Amino acid sequence: MARLSAAALFFLPLLLAGAGPVPAAGFTCAQSGSAEEAERQARQLAALRADPALGARLCTVPLTEGKPGTRLYIRAERPEIADPATPGAAFFNETLRRFVEGELAAFRTEATELPEGMEAELILTADVYAVSPGVLSVQFLGEGVQGNGFRYAAGLTVDLQRSRVPTLAQMFGDPSWPKAAIAACRTALGPDLSAECDGPELQDARSWRFEPDRAVATLLLPGKELREIVLPFRPPSQ
Repeated sequence: MARLSAAALFFLPLLLAGAGPVPAAGFTCAQSGSAEEAERQARQLAALRADPALGARLCTVPLTEGKPGTRLYIRAERPEIADPATPGAAFFNETLRRFVEGELAAFRTEATELPEGMEAELILTADVYAVSPGVLSVQFLGEGVQGNGFRYAAGLTVDLQRSRVPTLAQMFGDPSWPKAAIAACRTALGPDLSAECDGPELQDARSWRFEPDRAVATLLLPGKELREIVLPFRPPSQ
């Protein structure tokens, strides 16, 4: 497994401290050197500004299975805390490993049910947000082909200090949050799509990612459109 270099561990906290308020992903271990990768790194650093010391220890483990154009092709990312001495690192790494393995296993199972000659491809990327010191929220975005094209989003939030995956009620700390989420959803989607706000997705933790000042639910709408529903948010007290 690739690890952060000593130089990266030294300079990354400085970069995190000066990063602007742009949403992003976790620090990537392997660097391609491309302009696209440099732009992504800048976004990644900003998303971790709430806990730069922890952000400096994050890397992204690449996972590849098969080849493009074959019966089964998977390219995925799994965030990992590279420093095992970080409190909660083992719990975070194991939780993310199991989550990603579950996603890939489900995709493989569905791929075996495709007719002969049809390809199955999954590209799964991961964005990591530091919600507050010791709390990381990961959003996975998946897209690919499995007979037809598909897209989806899945979130997972981990409290390293308590070694737990908090519930939505624990994250929001307010029993009225479902009403606020439904109201925000109806406002964002308008009357034509307001029925999408009444389903179970808004109360499913997989739909949500958390940032220092907002909670974001990502819903899959007709036409394979992913739409974000935003709520003001304040991290719960530790």
